[in-house]
Amino acid sequence: MRDAIAAAAGRLARTPLVRLLAVGGTSTGLYLALAFAGEARLGLPAAAASIGAYAVAAVFSYLAHRGFTFRSRRPHREAAWRFSLLTAAGWGAALAIPVVLTGAFGAPPLASFLVVAIAIPAANALALSRLVFARALTTPHSR
Repeated sequence: MRDAIAAAAGRLARTPLVRLLAVGGTSTGLYLALAFAGEARLGLPAAAASIGAYAVAAVFSYLAHRGFTFRSRRPHREAAWRFSLLTAAGWGAALAIPVVLTGAFGAPPLASFLVVAIAIPAANALALSRLVFARALTTPHSR
């Protein structure tokens, strides 16, 4: 039974969607923890906490998605600039969402962080698979 569970877990880990969710979930958790700590512990404005946390999580995300999720062989010189453009758009959203939600609508900072944590990863999943690491998707088990 234990061998069957281990084999099933191994097959799941080879599935791009499961790897995407694992890395994306970890990146999102890292973002949330850092954003909340920046605002609650360091006293940063919500937008500053969000953008700083997003920057740290982006580095982890690129390395983990390239090496683990998509197992991409695309050279850094091709993938990194694409990821950087995607990240810049995400940074803009990670800055704008807290400004709009906390400033214009009076929402608590945590609510704005949760919107960032849901909306941006959903958009990123599509862009990563289609634009940044697309070559890897045709052969998901290649390394």
